[in-house]
Amino acid sequence: MNGVNEIVMDVGVLVSSTTKNVEYWATRPYLSSELSEKIRQSNFLIVPWENFREKEAVFPQFAEDLYQFLQERDAEGIEYEICIDENQFQSVSLHADVMFLGILLFTTTIWPIATNVMAEFFIRKIYKPENTNIEVEVVLQDPTGRAARITYKGPASEFSTVVGGRAAQIIREDNTIVDLDGDECLDIIPRPN
Repeated sequence: MNGVNEIVMDVGVLVSSTTKNVEYWATRPYLSSELSEKIRQSNFLIVPWENFREKEAVFPQFAEDLYQFLQERDAEGIEYEICIDENQFQSVSLHADVMFLGILLFTTTIWPIATNVMAEFFIRKIYKPENTNIEVEVVLQDPTGRAARITYKGPASEFSTVVGGRAAQIIREDNTIVDLDGDECLDIIPRPN
């Protein structure tokens, strides 16, 4: 070794189907009707963890940072929303060697832009994305309402490549999602040297 402490991280990816699509989030009982309509018009959602530590809806601490970043970034084609009324926003700080991002929902029509925006967020928010592990659940929804969940655990620097690669495998050219029966695959991919 050359005197540098090297952090070796594995990438974990789980791809499965889910019923938690835009309509699911738009109909949560803790949302105002005005926000529900905004959610239905959005293609990028930041959604809460439900029933986490006995709270109805709570976000990891970085959700608010991401929302502010999206406001500043104003990416063309992205209509984003956070799935909670402002006066009900609660966050939780988890002390770990992992940056928890919670749950994000992208429509299949914007997933390439959304993963690139997330990569930009990591570069701006994290001093060394290659040395920072993140944990995030990305839900992709197609035009028919079908949704797939990609759970990612690994270096922030590899998010776009790994999640984008998985998304490309499950999204057809017409932006619909392939049929997934339960947990489709669990891959542990060693980090390249």
